[in-house]
Amino acid sequence: MERFKETLAVESGRRHPVHDLAAGDNCVIEPIDVQQYTERAITPVPKVHYRKEGQPTAVLSLGKDFEVTYKNNTNVGMAEVTVHGKGDYKGKKMTTFMIAR
Repeated sequence: MERFKETLAVESGRRHPVHDLAAGDNCVIEPIDVQQYTERAITPVPKVHYRKEGQPTAVLSLGKDFEVTYKNNTNVGMAEVTVHGKGDYKGKKMTTFMIAR
């Protein structure tokens, strides 16, 4: 029923479809290179792609399509970055990166 309501809303021009970053393998976050320890928070901006069957892969933009949050991103070791959908995108997807000396 929810999908039907979404389709009606899109067809009537009231809003754009919302793509779920957490659904399946549609959202791809490129691997983040090892980051150098700096004694400060490390905040690499991930490259995020969204692909939907039958359509070209979209490169998402920070601020427009997604926001990011970080966890454990100051000290040497494994850090996390979570991509949170924004605008036409919803949901979230997490990846990790390494901080090394």
